Amino acid sequence: GIIDQVSLLQVLVKQQGSELEFDLDNLVKSSFSVDPTAVEAIKNTQTMFSHIVKNLEDRALSLAWEDQQEIMRRFNRLAIELMRAQDQQGSGDSSSNPMDALQQFKNLTRRQLSLYREMMKRQMSPQSGQSLEEMKRMAMEQRQIREALEKLMRESRQQMNTMGRLDDVINDMQDVETQMLDPELRRKVAEKQKSIYDRMLRAQKAIKNRDEESEERKANKAREIIQQQPDKPLGEIGSDTRDLSKDFLGDLKEEFPPSYKPLLNDYYKSLNIYGGEK
Repeated sequence: GIIDQVSLLQVLVKQQGSELEFDLDNLVKSSFSVDPTAVEAIKNTQTMFSHIVKNLEDRALSLAWEDQQEIMRRFNRLAIELMRAQDQQGSGDSSSNPMDALQQFKNLTRRQLSLYREMMKRQMSPQSGQSLEEMKRMAMEQRQIREALEKLMRESRQQMNTMGRLDDVINDMQDVETQMLDPELRRKVAEKQKSIYDRMLRAQKAIKNRDEESEERKANKAREIIQQQPDKPLGEIGSDTRDLSKDFLGDLKEEFPPSYKPLLNDYYKSLNIYGGEK
């Protein structure tokens, strides 16, 4: 009886997991504050839930327990990623943290790749259907990606400028939004989406290489400072006892009464800068 009760509860958890997966997918598409790869942690858990229910019914408790442990591990990992995204979002806008801006751009790039793959899947499998409503949904998602990129470029202008100008990418995104609704242009749309993704990926690599070069320059500069040797051994630095007042007086071109010379000598010696005794 206890096993049957657990099996029933597992069915309820499975339903809740399905609702959560749907809501998270919408969150990623609408806010872009969560890395799309975070949701990958709970992909295919619905199949695992079904296996657990079946194993419980078959009294294969060890198999059911192993799957339950794996599901708990995956949902814990999801929770960590969601908390990390919440912390980053609460720490300030993207303009105050360049790394946040870069991470947001990476998330947008992943969403663009996901949209391109979905379009290609529909091109390769016409039987999956290409209803107008589905195309409208995909066009809306493309618009959301474009608007998020425009906002990111406004708020993180300095960081985004290092990636190069992305105006052409934004213009192509805008074209895709309308062309996607024309059945005759969907192959062209898929090609343009691939081009958009490639350019966004190149922009990521460009800033990554720039950061690596910057770090290398800093490291080289630090090594140069460390390797610089003093003109004298450390033990001799500051021990120069020459009376430079004699050199100074010897180079002095102006004429002055001979009676001034002892006074000038006494003055330089009193400063105790050029050596000699006070």
